[in-house]
Amino acid sequence: MTALRSMFTDVPTPREFFVTRWRKDPYSMGSYSSIRRNATSNVYDVMARPPPQKRLFFAGEATHAKHPQSVHGAYLSGIREGKVVNRLLKKA
Repeated sequence: MTALRSMFTDVPTPREFFVTRWRKDPYSMGSYSSIRRNATSNVYDVMARPPPQKRLFFAGEATHAKHPQSVHGAYLSGIREGKVVNRLLKKA
């Protein structure tokens, strides 16, 4: 929160949050996304679409068509969504 508040004004305190523990989760086993065989890459674009209100944004390796199933895809999708949020904040 300190980092966000140093960049933006009026950053509210989260009501709640959830921290994942992938290493300790017996069901994830370091999982990653996959699409069905013969599916097209537009599936990733569909997963990345925000709801109509544009108040919720999706990032992660499952939303990057060029680099799915990778840390690089997760990183790039985070940058992509950060830019979207930044544009919306500048309009407000």
